[in-house]
Amino acid sequence: MMSQLVNRVVLLAQELAIDPDNIEMMSTGEGVAAALLNDRLDLLPSQFHHPLDAFERLDEAWINAVLKAHRIGWR
Repeated sequence: MMSQLVNRVVLLAQELAIDPDNIEMMSTGEGVAAALLNDRLDLLPSQFHHPLDAFERLDEAWINAVLKAHRIGWR
């Protein structure tokens, strides 16, 4: 069973997969999570010079949700 946050992360990733311009409607953390799940490092905000810098933008709950979404094969 997926948590509410995992569901949210999956929806954000799906929105980004449909149209990368959707990242403009997301908060920085949401965009980072969606970009990482989609393996779209090119969409990470320019302030992050390395993917791990972007990953650090997420708090523990978001990191866990992103990792769980990745593990379950969110697509």
